[in-house]
Amino acid sequence: MATLTPLLTTSQEYSQLHNEFISGMNNYLYQTNQNIISILKIQMPSHIVKRHEDYKGQYSVQKVYHGTKQRCNVRTTVITNKLCSDQYCGVCGILRLGPRIPMNNGMVWFGCVSSISHGYTVPHGDCRAMFVMDVVRANTQDGSVVTINSAE
Repeated sequence: MATLTPLLTTSQEYSQLHNEFISGMNNYLYQTNQNIISILKIQMPSHIVKRHEDYKGQYSVQKVYHGTKQRCNVRTTVITNKLCSDQYCGVCGILRLGPRIPMNNGMVWFGCVSSISHGYTVPHGDCRAMFVMDVVRANTQDGSVVTINSAE
């Protein structure tokens, strides 16, 4: 299972992700001040990371955003590092299994900027969840939304 580690707000990785996220939000629909509660690094098991690194070395990689629904309190998940058992919780499902193409009618949608994926988040209370991922073999339809199709 993946482990969650909150990035330190003073780290370079946090600053880079924070700036990219805010820039994506400000350049499009959301001119309001976004409050980022936490940026979590998801560390997958080493055998999965190695397979991904080997595979992505053969293709181009694109950083994309994936907004999803949550049925649990992500703040609690961060503290306890335990996933909920609700089968409809997108956050815990992705953390448990990765973005599952069979669960999404054969496709998984990503946005090239945070504002696009923000529209696909379903909040739990005052909190929304979004993933930032490196995807391999991405197909862009209009330059803004990336779809990964299981048939490819």
